[in-house]
Amino acid sequence: MTVLEAYVNVDAASVWLLCAAVAHLFFNPLFWNVTARLEYRTRFLTRLCGGHNRVACLALAAVIFSFGLTREYVFLKAVDAHPQLQLIDPAVAYAVGSVLYVIGAVLVLGATWALGIVGTYLGDYFGILMKERVTSFPFNLLSSPMYTGSTITFFATAIMKQSPVALVMAVVMFLVYQVALQFEDAFTAQIYAKSAKGKRSAIKGKGKKAASKAYKAKAKGKRN
Repeated sequence: MTVLEAYVNVDAASVWLLCAAVAHLFFNPLFWNVTARLEYRTRFLTRLCGGHNRVACLALAAVIFSFGLTREYVFLKAVDAHPQLQLIDPAVAYAVGSVLYVIGAVLVLGATWALGIVGTYLGDYFGILMKERVTSFPFNLLSSPMYTGSTITFFATAIMKQSPVALVMAVVMFLVYQVALQFEDAFTAQIYAKSAKGKRSAIKGKGKKAASKAYKAKAKGKRN
């Protein structure tokens, strides 16, 4: 047995499962970022949903959620298809991993509760903007609790199963999310900055219109 075979099964089925799991880690954030940006620029999903942007957002949410489920399924199948070590007592590993998994799940569910379904699933790209920045739990602890929580659950699984393959995929997931955040945070900030600029312009325009009406009324009064 080679060193590689101690950590990875090299039969075709196991390798394909591993490739599919890793591909999912890259595909999911790429899919929702590309689709949401395309929606923001063209409103193609909103048009497909008869002009109802909230319905379009919920439809995308259902697709993203489904991809999340398939990612979890393929990830677990890939982990079970490859060697699991016995570096520490299985009961200890399971206990530590379980605690971490609960922490990760609480972060994900807490973020979803704080943002709502529309806020969680890119509602701002559909023109459904939050009225103010969310600062309640878990956003008072972390800037991106959903990504952090998801990553923690992957590390938790790696610990519970003592799986080198799961550990590597958890690291890959962490790195992919860090890259995704660089694009998402900047674009989201741009959306809200553009909205704020539009509101300021609208207020300024109303002010000019009111001033113009007042000036005309004053001039008319003088002529009378």
